[in-house]
Amino acid sequence: MKELSEKQLLKEIKEKFEYRDGNLYWREGNGRKSGRLIGGGKGLYKICGVNRVPYYQHRLIFLYHHGYMPKYLDHINNDRHDNRIENLRAVSARQNQHNRSINKNSTSGVKGVCWHKPAGKWIAKMRCDSKMHYGGLHNNLKDAEQAIKDLREKLHGKFANHG
Repeated sequence: MKELSEKQLLKEIKEKFEYRDGNLYWREGNGRKSGRLIGGGKGLYKICGVNRVPYYQHRLIFLYHHGYMPKYLDHINNDRHDNRIENLRAVSARQNQHNRSINKNSTSGVKGVCWHKPAGKWIAKMRCDSKMHYGGLHNNLKDAEQAIKDLREKLHGKFANHG
């Protein structure tokens, strides 16, 4: 089937599903499906089918509560399976990047801090708005970590994610 308009999709999910604790369930009156959890998948996000069209469950939950589906949606705590409405917020592409987790290949274990071999010190640095920002060189990891946290909070505000 073809994808529904946002208005049609909202009507469909309100009629067929109910929201409880970060999940969607089939409403009573849907035969054997009544009361059963919808959606699943082992990928990055839970997926639900509406009229045989797949949607990310977190997007349907946001639509269910707010009546619109933003272009970008953020899981505040970075848990992609935590679809509680209080963990979802509409964001810009820029804000969504601010809330990224630490990279898997981090050598320091601190987001934005790495070893600066020529100086023999820890360096705190991050990119924001296509510009590199520096939090200085530090003798110990703890000082570098505090410097990058301060810098991140200054530049990212409520979207700052320290790792």
